[in-house]
Amino acid sequence: RTQFDIKEYLRQRPAEDLLCGPIHGDLHADNIRVRGSDAILIDFCSARVGLLLADPAALEVSLAIRVPSNNEHFNNNAWLRTMDSLFSQDALRMPPAIDPTEQYAWIASCIRQVRLHALPMQRKNGQYAHILAYYFLQAAIKDPKIDSIRDPHAHENFRRAYAYAIADKLLDMVWI
Repeated sequence: RTQFDIKEYLRQRPAEDLLCGPIHGDLHADNIRVRGSDAILIDFCSARVGLLLADPAALEVSLAIRVPSNNEHFNNNAWLRTMDSLFSQDALRMPPAIDPTEQYAWIASCIRQVRLHALPMQRKNGQYAHILAYYFLQAAIKDPKIDSIRDPHAHENFRRAYAYAIADKLLDMVWI
């Protein structure tokens, strides 16, 4: 599917019962500060009433796609293993167990915590996956960089391509 097909699919979905309430509106990893065991949200300029699943989905996608940002030590294979384990249908039904030996286990652990908060807010199976698909598509098409051997953002482009593929995969899942 093209990005336009995915956007159209999301627009044409039948109306569903969704939980709405106050949301941050721009929740991503850079808008969270950690001090000790406290997570502190910042930048409330986009706060509004919206879908309660939007903030966790936006945060999860930012953790998956934008973190880590260090090109020198980015390991495509280790990152793909972690992402593939997180975005299976089973992992979207119940937060998965984390393999602590994996290089990106810390990202998986953060995403697991987000899911523990998000999944109970679904009104029916698959809602969170569809909202994730929307945010993955946004991540895939936002501010693309030109990929080349010397491009310091090549790892970012690799993850953006994955974001597009995962958005498509999430929409193909059948939920019962």
